[in-house]
Amino acid sequence: MEESTDIGGASGDEQDYVAIEHGEVVGGTVVADLDGNQGDAGEDVEEYEGDMDMMMDNGYVDDSIHAFQGHSEAVYAVAWSRVSPDTVASGGGDDVGFIWRVGEDAFMENQGDVFELKGHKDTITSMDFNHDGSLLASGAMDGCVKIWDVKHGNCLHTLDGPSESVEWVQWHPRGSIVLAGSSDFTAWMWSAQNGEFMMTFSGHAGSVTCGSFTPDGKLVVTGGGEGDASLRVWDPKSGQAITCVEGAHFHATGLTCMGIHPNGQTALSGAEAGTVKLVSLEGGKVLGSLDKHADGTSIESIIYLADNSLAASAGMDGNVVVWDMATLSVRVECQHPDGVTKVLAHPSNHMIVSSCLDGIVRCWDARSGSCVYEFRGHTDPIQNMALSPDGNQILTGGEDCVCRVFDLRSPPL
Repeated sequence: MEESTDIGGASGDEQDYVAIEHGEVVGGTVVADLDGNQGDAGEDVEEYEGDMDMMMDNGYVDDSIHAFQGHSEAVYAVAWSRVSPDTVASGGGDDVGFIWRVGEDAFMENQGDVFELKGHKDTITSMDFNHDGSLLASGAMDGCVKIWDVKHGNCLHTLDGPSESVEWVQWHPRGSIVLAGSSDFTAWMWSAQNGEFMMTFSGHAGSVTCGSFTPDGKLVVTGGGEGDASLRVWDPKSGQAITCVEGAHFHATGLTCMGIHPNGQTALSGAEAGTVKLVSLEGGKVLGSLDKHADGTSIESIIYLADNSLAASAGMDGNVVVWDMATLSVRVECQHPDGVTKVLAHPSNHMIVSSCLDGIVRCWDARSGSCVYEFRGHTDPIQNMALSPDGNQILTGGEDCVCRVFDLRSPPL
């Protein structure tokens, strides 16, 4: 059985785990020096401090309260535990994942103890914690999904099935069942308790680029990418498609993302050509077209806001559009200087958070469209983002190989 590498002070190995608290380097990625030479870790930290000093001299601004430097390639997947205020995960182009903890309190408690998750043979594309935070699922371009024990970092199961890259992974909202979509035109479902295959969902004519359980966990919804452009609703017990939405009134290009209303009755979907559609999951009827994004620019993210009266879509046109769902009209637009990779909604107010290819995280008032805060620190595009359970902290992963945490309670001046 594959296991993670515990790279922290508890093991007694030399630390090279780099974290930053309020601009100060407080630790460094762990290396085990078999020759007993402990100079390398110190040299790495000194090199990092030197790079930081040089960037500060050049006007570099770092608004993050914590930075994780464990990855050697771009970070494409980040996740925050649904129940733990300081437990997060990240995965990237180095084929490696990490489970780590955020903040000074966590660092003082475990001295930067980190689980390095090894076993994937290609880029990790997606990560998700289960409902109680005890398990983590990771999906990768090697076609495998792995289930990890969060407490100990062990790989419990390797879930095989897809013949090509895993596009996304997601847990059942209450059970230990994991769902994944693949570029081999299929979606898969497994039991995380025993690692056994449960169901394949076949019918798309393109990559299954997005998908989810409905909020009540009773149905599976998937979206097909290039060459397919359909949204399908499945019975998870039989694997049969209940509803298929496609054709002239739906998207003309492949789907890229979706957001399901908390009542499970409708879904918003975004596509490669910049179109957004509202559909009924029960009857498959297209209820409306939400037209504002620039033609030919991909929609990257769609979410419902806390009270569900508003929704937001983010695109490569640099626009986050907030929609009034009662009228399907534009409430406000939040313009960015470059493409937007993700938008998230605060769980208890009208704030939305966006990540951008310019490396900046922005917080917006969804009612007025005003930009409340800008958080800087990444030196390359941000590829993914997650919120803490209380919505007060933002986790990002970037092409600069760094994960950063920004705190809404300590906004930049």
